[in-house]
Order: sequence, then C-alpha cells, then structure tokens
Amino acid sequence: MKVHRKIWQGMLLIGFIACVVYVTVLSRADSLTRSVILSPFASWRAWLSGDRTAGTGVMENIGLFIPLGYLIALFFSADGNAKRTRPALTILSGFLLSLGVEALQYLLGRGWFELDDLFNNTLGTVLGLLLYRLAAAVLLRRENGAGRVIVVGVLPVLMLVAGLLGCRQMSRMVVMTNLRKTDDFWFSVEQTDGDSFSGRCFLYDGAETDYQILLTHGHEVLKAEVTRDGDSYTATAARSPGVQYELRVRFSGYATLSAGVYLTDAEVQYVEGGTPPIPVPASADEQPLPEDAVLKAFSAEYDCYVLQSGGELIFLIGDGIAADAEIICHIHTNEPELLPEQRISYGFDNLGFFPENADRTLGSYRLFTRLVPVDYPVTSIIVGLNPDGEVVWRSSFRP
Repeated sequence: MKVHRKIWQGMLLIGFIACVVYVTVLSRADSLTRSVILSPFASWRAWLSGDRTAGTGVMENIGLFIPLGYLIALFFSADGNAKRTRPALTILSGFLLSLGVEALQYLLGRGWFELDDLFNNTLGTVLGLLLYRLAAAVLLRRENGAGRVIVVGVLPVLMLVAGLLGCRQMSRMVVMTNLRKTDDFWFSVEQTDGDSFSGRCFLYDGAETDYQILLTHGHEVLKAEVTRDGDSYTATAARSPGVQYELRVRFSGYATLSAGVYLTDAEVQYVEGGTPPIPVPASADEQPLPEDAVLKAFSAEYDCYVLQSGGELIFLIGDGIAADAEIICHIHTNEPELLPEQRISYGFDNLGFFPENADRTLGSYRLFTRLVPVDYPVTSIIVGLNPDGEVVWRSSFRP
C-alpha cells in the first residue's frame, strides 16, 4: 500500500514539475538575446517602489513553488509523518529545479537568468514545506484516519490543481512578454543591382555575430556570398529573373530565421506589403504631422502606426481600437543598469499606455506622443497591441 501511495505521490510531483517547466521555458518564444540579472532583490525594490507588475512577478514566482514544496515534502516524508520530513532535501530540490529552469531560460534564450527568481522560487518551496508540516501536525492522528486522507490524498490534489491554475495564469502573462526571434534583429535591403543587393543587418542588443543570408523559393535555396562592414552588408547570389525569393538569415548558433523581406529582381517587398503612405489626411484646421516624421512600424490590419520625429515617438491609433486596449512600447538598452530603478529587474523600460485620453486627434486617428529616453542608450523599441491579454501585433525598430 505504501509503495502504491509513493507511486501516486511521485506521479503528482512529476506532473506538476512538467507543468512548471512548460510554463517557464517551453511555452516561451525563443529570442536571439540572452540576459543575466544578478542584482539581488531588484524586483522586490521595484515592487516596494510602486511597480505592481514587479509585485505580480514576485508573487507568481513564490506562489508557483508553494505546491511544489508541499508535494516534495510529502514525497520525501516517512508515510506522511510530519516529524520525519527531510526539510534540507526538500528545499535543495526546489532550489535545483529553479536553477535548472533559469539555466534553460538563459541557454535557450527563453527568458532571463534572474537571481531574484531563484530566491523567490526557493522561498515558495520553503512555504510549501511549512504548509505540509503544519497540515501534518494538525491533522495526522493515529486515531483519526480522515486526517491522513486529507494530508496525503486531498491536499496534494488541491496543491496540484492550484499549481495548474497558477501555471495557466502565468502562461497567459508569458504571451504578453514573449519576443519572437524576428523582433530581435533588423534586416533591410536598401539597394539592388543585378544579382547583388545590400542593406543592413544587426541584433538590437548590439551583439556581434556571424550570419549567412539565404534566398529561398519553394525547394530552391541559394546561399549568398556576404561581405560585412559593421552593420552593413553586400550580398551576391545568382537569382533567376522574375522569381520572388524570400530572404532568410542564419545567425551563428541559431536556426534559420525569416527576414520578412522578399526580393524579385530589383523589387523589394516586406511582409507587411511594403511601407505604406501615412494614412492621415489632415484637414486645414488640424495641426499636421512634423515634416521629418518617419514611419517606423505599422499594422494595417489593426490600424496602428508609429512614427518618429527627432526624439519623439508618435502613435496613431485608429478609432477601432478600444480605449482599454494596451499599447505596447518597450525600450531596450544594452546598459540596463542605467534604467529607472523599478525597471532594472526587467532589463527594458516600459512606456506603454492605454488609448483613453489622446494628446489630440488627426483625421480619424487618436494621436499620442512619447519621448525617446536619453538617460541610457536605446538599442531597440518594440511596439504592439495587446487588446485582451493576448498580443495580436508586435513590431520592432531601431530609433
């Protein structure tokens, strides 16, 4: 009977660990950048400074490991005896699992290696252990078989259910923070001449890495000869006339990625269909856009446009976007230590907003402005739309 009980407890534990690994690693989109944040209690300081998002992250990382601590303590206990638990082994197991998750996030580019996460996860394991010992001490009585059923049967199932609900909530939040690989680099074709073409290709975090440029059409794959000069490149590939090739980039150590660019002879087309005209016919009594405003990102489908004029970002949001839909504006830097204190733990600044009160209107668009920060070097800006907890559009550019 004890063997069967241990098998059951082991199945619960393995199932929950699988869910933790899925939501913290496997459900995340991988990126081309890897970050390590070793500033102790940075997320706690941000929380205490009023950053609710940081507080939510702290509580989620603690709460996710409370059921784990309970299940590990139960598995290592001597037949549900609270006096014969192995606290050191339980806490060490939670710490090692958290360490493994952080290492996978770093190695796979699916999150940051954060010292705070190690602490918060281990704290959650300790709380789960204390919860188990309290339940066992109160409910386990030799003369009371019902108490044993609760401690070794009912509560583990409740812990698993609570943990699964927590994983589900975290996975929904992950959707909002995931970065696709295509958001981590910039690729453009600026000139074409016969079989040669040139442009720019760089990683937003400023890292240097070798890359290859491939041109694909159906099963045909052409490997271009590439000459690099800093961020600029010149490539040559013997293309067939009139054939549209998709350009793909293979960074050293990563899979081949779509550059979002199509090349047909001398015609260059981007995934969004090329750069459209700015769709804001201003009337005579409206203040027009600055003459030097340059379109940086757009979604024709969601009627959102982002322009830059000097050090100012201009958002044009169509009237079809609800007032409570989140507009994403993440500012990335290669010197995160210079970010505002409450944002250091995240590694990027957040200038996002909800389109409730526009600066002004322009035609059928609500216009919002944001200043590009000058207190730290800006390597990339990621913008997008998150109407109901799911990011439906995201784009990125370099200011």
